[in-house]
Order: sequence, then structure tokens, then C-alpha cells
Amino acid sequence: MENLPIDVIQCILTRVEAARDVVMVCVTSRSWQQAFRTHHSLHFIYDNWAGYRSLHPHQLEMYIDQAVRQTVGLRSLSIVMDANHAGFTADSVTSWLSHTRETLRHLLYGVRTAYADIMRDCNSKKLELLFVAYHSPKITSITGIFERLHTLSLACLTISAIDLAGLVMACPVLKNLSLISLQVTGSDYASLAIPTVHSLHIELMKFNLELKMVGNLENLYFKSSFIENVGVFGTNHLRKVDIEDCTGLLFINDIAYSASKFAYICSAYDILLDDGLGMLCVSGGLTSFRIWDVKFSDDIVYPLETFDEMIPQLRHLSLRCRLNNEWVDAFSQQCPYFKNLMELELGWINMDYVFTSWVRLLVGRCLKLEKLVIIGKLSDRPMSAEYVDYLKSSIFQMSGRCHLHVEVRFE
Repeated sequence: MENLPIDVIQCILTRVEAARDVVMVCVTSRSWQQAFRTHHSLHFIYDNWAGYRSLHPHQLEMYIDQAVRQTVGLRSLSIVMDANHAGFTADSVTSWLSHTRETLRHLLYGVRTAYADIMRDCNSKKLELLFVAYHSPKITSITGIFERLHTLSLACLTISAIDLAGLVMACPVLKNLSLISLQVTGSDYASLAIPTVHSLHIELMKFNLELKMVGNLENLYFKSSFIENVGVFGTNHLRKVDIEDCTGLLFINDIAYSASKFAYICSAYDILLDDGLGMLCVSGGLTSFRIWDVKFSDDIVYPLETFDEMIPQLRHLSLRCRLNNEWVDAFSQQCPYFKNLMELELGWINMDYVFTSWVRLLVGRCLKLEKLVIIGKLSDRPMSAEYVDYLKSSIFQMSGRCHLHVEVRFE
């Protein structure tokens, strides 16, 4: 071990994820200590070692301080503790960022720290990836320009709507933006200009949102949020839209016009899908359509009979809805033929007569079906091949076509 070349040792260290393991292995010999000085990454993450939870915050602070100061070319630093951690002092955080100011490219900092100014202390001209959580007090006005920052994630902190917009604008090459459980102050309305952003993730948020200059936006993801109005203006590259466990969501315009993949997922069965299907019908390029755990409104008329004509490129359809005899009967009268659909994914809670009738109806309308996936709990015991064959024959019975070539999978 002592005679290994420095570059070989450095290659080994890059494969060790946890900072504690890196520090421990580097005390074995002088050559390993020398390699540690030029090591490029340190990750202090509470999931990597249970001992982080047992250390007093001051002890852990000293441990991190010693490790950071032994390096001279640190490029990636992660310090992420759980929400119950007491936090570090602002002086220590400032000293770590000052020591790594000229070399640090990736910073993930998720620790409650009072009066620290992460945005000011890090080098805005060098940083490429930034994750900040539990920042206290709230993030205030940004003075520098983050010239190279391509990924920004903010979580569990307070920021005004004006400062949030200013921070995003201060990142001229931003590609990925993630906003999780932010307390947006000053207004219940936020307007973000994101001309370079490709992927936007919004989770556990409650505010009105306007997205402007979104010419490069490709992926849009909303989760567990209450957002009354969402305006998306200027996009023609949108490819994937995911909406999961959101209430009150109302899109001002047809964001799915150019989307090729759309998913609407809800864990609560009392959520009604009122206008989502109508919004999707303008998307002629849609190839994947997923509606999961929602209930269709009884007083809304859906244009199902022209569904295939409006979305001719649809290849993958995934559905799990609350079913009843009346809805299935109405669906059977309007259900179109899916001329190009190749994969059908259906979810269920109870495999009863209503569900099997619905499956048979859909299978019979898929002219090029190659794969059928049934998602739901059948039994606590492993299913025998004979039972699977019985289920397949039951599903395909009276489908109107021969489906012996279709791959069927139960999950």
C-alpha cells in the first residue's frame, strides 16, 4: 500500500464516497496522506455513517474543519445532515468556503446554520452546482453573477419572490432548477424568467407561478403542491410533464402542446381530473400518456371517440382510475381504436368483473398491442404459471382479436 503511485491512490480515493472512509484510509501511510491533500471531493452525509448523529455538533464541526483544511484542491463538498441536527456556526461555514473558494465547483449544504450567507461566501464565478437547504435567515438579494452555475436546488428555506427571481436571473447558464418546500415571502405570486432552463422541479410549494422565456424548457415536474395558476409562455421544446399529488393546479395555457410525455398522478382518489384530458388533446406529438389514481368527473364530457385522431403518435398508455359500471358502459360506447398503441399499462385495486371488462375493452381496441402490464396486488403467495395463464385467457376472452403474441406481465 505504501509503494503505490500517488495517481493510483487518488484513483482509489475517487471510488470512496463517504468522507469518513476517505479520512480513515488516508492515515495509514504518508503517501496516502499526500494523495488526500489533493483529493477532489469530500461528502459528509448523515446517511453514510450513523456516527454523525451521535457526535455533538461542535465535535462534528471540528472533524469537518480538519478534513477540509487538509485539502488544497477540493472541487466537490457535500455537508448534509438531517432536519433534527442542531446546526453549525456561521464562522466555521464561512472558513470552509473561504478555504475552498478558488477550486470548489460543486457545493451541497443542508444544515441549519444561523446567520451564514452561503451565496456571498461561495465563489460565484467558479461554482457549477449548488444545493442549499435549511438556510437561516432567509436568502436576501444576490449581488454576484453565477457565471458557470448549471444546477441550482433550494429546499426548506425562506426567500422573497423578488429575490428568488433575482437569483434565477443571476444564473445565465442555468439548466436544472429545483424548488422544494420554499417559504416565498412578500407575495403569493412568483414570476420566473428561465430562458436557459431545461428541467424544472417544484415540490411542496404553495403559490402562483408564472414561467417566462422558457424556450429551452424540456421537463416540467410538479409534486405535492398547491399552485392555483401556472402560466408557461414561449416554449416549443417541452417534452415531459409530470404532475403528482397536486391540488388546485390550473394551467393558464396549453403547456402540453408540444409535450411527448405527460403524467398525472394522484395518491388521493377524491381528486377529479376535470380539464387535464382536454388540455392534452391539443398535443399531437404525445407518445406517452399516464393518468394514475384519479377519478373522472361525471359532469365532464371527454372526447374519447376522437382521442386517437387527436393524439395519433401515442405509443404508451398508462391508466388507473376509479371504475364503476356506469363509467365503463359510457367508455365502451366512446372508446376509440388505438391504431399505433404498443404498450398498455393498467392499474387496479380489486380485480373484479368491472376491471376485467374494462381491460378486455381496451385490449380489443389496441390494434398493434405488444405489451400489457397489469399492476396490482393479486396474492401474498407467488403465482403459478397455470394461474397466470388463466388470468391471461380471462383478460383476452371476447377481446375480438387474437392476442397470443402480446407479452403480459403482472406487477
